Amino acid sequence: MLRKGSVRACACLGVLLASAACGASTVTVSIPDTMAARGDTLWIPVLASGLTDSNVYAYQLIVSFDSTFVTMVGVSNDGTLTGVGSWMDPAWNVVAGEDSLRIACAGTAPLTGEGPLLLMGVAVPATAPVDSGTFLDLAGCILNEGDPAVSVRGGWLFVTPASVGGAVACPVEVERLSPAAIRWRLAGEDAEGGHLEIYDAFGVFVAPPAPVRSDEGVTFTWRGNDSAGEPVSGGVYFYRLSHGDREYRGKVRILK
Repeated sequence: MLRKGSVRACACLGVLLASAACGASTVTVSIPDTMAARGDTLWIPVLASGLTDSNVYAYQLIVSFDSTFVTMVGVSNDGTLTGVGSWMDPAWNVVAGEDSLRIACAGTAPLTGEGPLLLMGVAVPATAPVDSGTFLDLAGCILNEGDPAVSVRGGWLFVTPASVGGAVACPVEVERLSPAAIRWRLAGEDAEGGHLEIYDAFGVFVAPPAPVRSDEGVTFTWRGNDSAGEPVSGGVYFYRLSHGDREYRGKVRILK
């Protein structure tokens, strides 16, 4: 059953598709890799780039997923490229028995630039297997009536043990040094270093804190800056810590 915006969007979609101008460029549409814990509800973006001069007035998407790991709870264009007055609310529905989400949206002004095209509301069940995940596959993507051409890439959603703020999400000590500084410590490790990556809520890479080896183990300190040294906004960030043949994932919060 179609949700909010379905009637208006579907009624106008054919007209707008037929009137859209054809472009020669290739637009890239992708879903970033994301991490979440059991019980989390998060908004995962579908990102688009190469839109300028592409004359995109409408899109239709099909996203396939594994309902063992996620439940699709909504679609929004708030704060996205289509979240303006000339674009309607997305029409969306989940096809029962197919584990697929279908989305359609149209507007009267062409999209430009790059950024989130829309946000998918995703809930992770309390019974979802941890240290595993589902591939959010862009199984279908049509812009206008097929022009411009589009290149697509899906993304993984990894499920981790529950963790919020400075709480431990795996066998790693996580310590808050200040509202905007966090330290990870692997005690008693013999390996020389490791690798830590920080991602924002949209799954965009933020920073790679360097490992520091001491007699107490290996530590990583992140002081709330991106890879260019600029302070990040307050909010939830995901981490992925690889060390030897092990990998730990979880969430931390920057307080501002």
